[in-house]
Amino acid sequence: MEKGTQALILDYETLTSETDEMVTGIIEELKDINEEYYIQIQSDSGTYSGSKIKLKNGKFLDNVVVEPNKSNLYWIYLFDNNGNQISINPDSFTIVHGLSVSGAPLPHSIGIVLAQKDIKNNFILSNVREVIFEKGSSLPLKHHGVYKTVRKLKKNDDNPINIFLDEGESTTPDRNTFICEVLIRGKDLPYDLPEETEIEISVELSESRQIFVTVYIPNIDLNIEECRTIEDEVVDVKKLENELVAQTEKSKNISQNCTADERRDIENTIQSVRASVENAHLNEDEKRKANKQLKDLKIVLDKIEKEKEMPQMIKEFQAEIENVQNIINEHADVKDRDVSNDQLLKIKNEGEKAVSENDKILLARVNEQIKELGAKAFFSNPNAWVFHFQKIISENHNFINEKEAKYYIEKGQRAIELDDVDELKRCVHNLMLLLPSNEQEAIKNNLSGITTL
Repeated sequence: MEKGTQALILDYETLTSETDEMVTGIIEELKDINEEYYIQIQSDSGTYSGSKIKLKNGKFLDNVVVEPNKSNLYWIYLFDNNGNQISINPDSFTIVHGLSVSGAPLPHSIGIVLAQKDIKNNFILSNVREVIFEKGSSLPLKHHGVYKTVRKLKKNDDNPINIFLDEGESTTPDRNTFICEVLIRGKDLPYDLPEETEIEISVELSESRQIFVTVYIPNIDLNIEECRTIEDEVVDVKKLENELVAQTEKSKNISQNCTADERRDIENTIQSVRASVENAHLNEDEKRKANKQLKDLKIVLDKIEKEKEMPQMIKEFQAEIENVQNIINEHADVKDRDVSNDQLLKIKNEGEKAVSENDKILLARVNEQIKELGAKAFFSNPNAWVFHFQKIISENHNFINEKEAKYYIEKGQRAIELDDVDELKRCVHNLMLLLPSNEQEAIKNNLSGITTL
């Protein structure tokens, strides 16, 4: 590299099916300087001429227009604050649009969305993704798999079983692009379909990227077919706006565990997405651009969240150990303190083992056990139940059944007068059940570690 030439590190998809693509880059030597520098990207064909983008900590982000069914060459220019061009290496890059090139490699992986129980989500069903065609595979492609339904479907039921296919690289389905849906409808069934009914799914992707999906249900000999060409998904601007709000809130939580530079990068990315979403109502191209940038933002935040997950869990573990120790010392019934301290020591040892082995699943379980022990220790003291009862009745809550709530309030007050802790517990439990779920959560959050009895 010639003297004075700045080294550029680029990150982008070399092969895509999109009509625009995010390109990011960094010039390490310009990270910590006060002078202003600008990057500009232009396509060799003249179709795309980007605006000058000011480097922030040596970094930049741009969305370039990609012409379909061809190899797109782009030139990169670096300028100083006076408009002088500075040599850069590399000074160009290429993105191939592989939408309909015969035998071309697949630009993005294609997956089928499955509902599975996950230990991290307390074994609640959530959407996961099984890749059926890997990125870079040569077209045409075929897949055949055997699956089972997660719920019962009654004959003539209006709530169909949905089978989704998506395109992208995220393991979280809604970060990718929706490309196809097949419905098993109740009106097509000769009789009810039991839960865990076996189904066979065949997917074919032609050289022109036309996708054929066949769902076969052996026990009723039913075939359902879907055929379509992969195209842009329908984008709702209002949904984009709502999703941006949700991701902005998520970024605030993630940023608490980030460095100042990481927080600045996250904010810059959000500002870029916000500008695109604000322009999404102008035309379909802007709408698609905003949709893609929002998906990219989700992927970026997912990655950061995963990287920061263990440090955050360790921080929670250390804080909760100290918090529960204070609860035991200050609030636990005297006769239960030794037992509670022994339990806390065992949990602490288990947590330290999880930290040393970098075991997220074990540490998550340990953190839950600490909270449960804190609640148990707190409520081993009869005065804690009086406090909890008084908190519920002193605030202006909207009980689901006011008459029934009044009954348990009067009964609880009598239990306090008679020093009947067991009866007071029952009253607190029933009053909590009479509260709307959001008010129940608010009370739990205000009383560290409290769970529904």
